[in-house]
Amino acid sequence: MEYFLWRYQFCWPTADYSPEINRYGSNGKLILRVKPGLTGLWQASGRNDVSYEERIKLDLFYIHNWSMGLDFKIILQTIPSVLLGRGAS
Repeated sequence: MEYFLWRYQFCWPTADYSPEINRYGSNGKLILRVKPGLTGLWQASGRNDVSYEERIKLDLFYIHNWSMGLDFKIILQTIPSVLLGRGAS
């Protein structure tokens, strides 16, 4: 459990390590520097209902505006997204 808590955050951008990472452009290094998370604004916003460009904007917004309150809001928004399958393909 300690390893899990060290390796992951609860909320944070979910980095895409596939060849698509080039689509992050100049923001790629910043986004990849953060620990991957279990959920984030992209997941809470409906995952596949959000364009790739919007996903990058959400990740950058989170990185620049992180707070405990934002994490709490994301967790609360993620619950109905998961339960209702919002944005799932």
